[in-house]
Amino acid sequence: MLFISLAKFKGQPKEQEADRLKQEAAKRNIKIKAHYITLGSYDEVVIYEAPNEKAVIELLMGRTNVVSSETLVGVKREDVEYHKYGSYGKE
Repeated sequence: MLFISLAKFKGQPKEQEADRLKQEAAKRNIKIKAHYITLGSYDEVVIYEAPNEKAVIELLMGRTNVVSSETLVGVKREDVEYHKYGSYGKE
């Protein structure tokens, strides 16, 4: 499963935070597919591949002192069968 986290730092991020995120993700069998620092409404975007929602929730709960985040579940476009649902889900 793919997950996209949009995060805002709660303070000045520490340099070792990225390494800590990688270590904690690995413990939960989560692969970090991409990790970006961004300009705009969010400070960070992280794309994860994880076995399930529970693993991601556990990972993100460990970051609540560092960031506030919103996480989305991603589905590859080619995995969605639009023809079954008409035009983009409309019947």
